[in-house]
Amino acid sequence: MAWTLHKKTFDPVCGKRITPMSSDIAAVHERHLFYFCSQHCRSAFLETPADFVATGPASKKSWWGRYLKRVEKTTGGKPPCCH
Repeated sequence: MAWTLHKKTFDPVCGKRITPMSSDIAAVHERHLFYFCSQHCRSAFLETPADFVATGPASKKSWWGRYLKRVEKTTGGKPPCCH
């Protein structure tokens, strides 16, 4: 398992910005390390981690999500040809 240490990350429950070097509240879920601002957020995450972990594609509201939706529509769901 490869561990990476980011300078800043976000609490997946409340969205608060966290500095991993100064946070001692963390949990591992599906080989990913998550940091939390409080024990309350950590326990909420551990009860139902699927509610807080984004496993699907990018949000359709973002520009990248809209782009992917257009590409999918244009190509019929097949990846675009690069040549």
